[in-house]
Amino acid sequence: MKVTIEAIVLGLIITTIGCGPKTPPSPSTDSTSNEPAETQEAEVELPSADSLFSRNLEALGGIETLETAQNTSAVIQISIPLAGMNGTMNIFSENGERLYVAHSLPGASEGQTVVDGDLGWSVDSLTGPRIIEGDELLALKMDNDPLAAAHYGDWYPVRETMELTEFNNEPAYLVVATTDWGKEDRIFFSVESGLAIGSTTTQLTAVGEMQVTTEILEYAEFSGIQMPSIVSQTTGAMKILMTLENMEVNPVIDPELWVPPAEIVELMEEFQGDEE
Repeated sequence: MKVTIEAIVLGLIITTIGCGPKTPPSPSTDSTSNEPAETQEAEVELPSADSLFSRNLEALGGIETLETAQNTSAVIQISIPLAGMNGTMNIFSENGERLYVAHSLPGASEGQTVVDGDLGWSVDSLTGPRIIEGDELLALKMDNDPLAAAHYGDWYPVRETMELTEFNNEPAYLVVATTDWGKEDRIFFSVESGLAIGSTTTQLTAVGEMQVTTEILEYAEFSGIQMPSIVSQTTGAMKILMTLENMEVNPVIDPELWVPPAEIVELMEEFQGDEE
């Protein structure tokens, strides 16, 4: 199975989202209504993308709460029902500058992905050792920003509310947000809670681009921050179910995690030699 698992699920501990059975009445579209046209238009007026991002930030716990969680660690259980596979992912994030992801999916793939400042690398049993750069590195750095919910304007210079729709049977506003490097994310914000409840996007990985749809099945609170606890992500015919088993805020992180193995050091030297 040629899938770079961490590229699909890295957003799990960063994109904090919630869900629930919520059904507010839809705006009236009855042309025979006795209400003035101005009133009907006001009912369907869409909130700005910025107001939706800001409301999401407050629903997550607010900027002051997020600022207390500069370092995090998480253990995620992975299940791929179609393939009958189960695995584990361990994630460590430090000050938004360093990211370590180790995944183990017995019978399919094992490996590590690391971001250390402007350096990114990966060692995977399927793809081997490689240097991560360009748009893929930028996307990983965005996922690793502990204040991404507050920095939405920096990461998404272009953002627009498109429509009032439904996502996973819940009324939601659809916002299309685009990065400087052209990555377009379609983000769905709950009408009732204000939290983002899912997204569709294109993930750039070692094996090419993948269209990924994320749905939130449950969420939980960790140190005052709303975090997804059960997430379903689909790419093509494959669905991956992820369960957040444990999360720690500001843990002690082993500095050895950021030390690249010999095969990566060799690639780095080759890379620097090519640049010279």
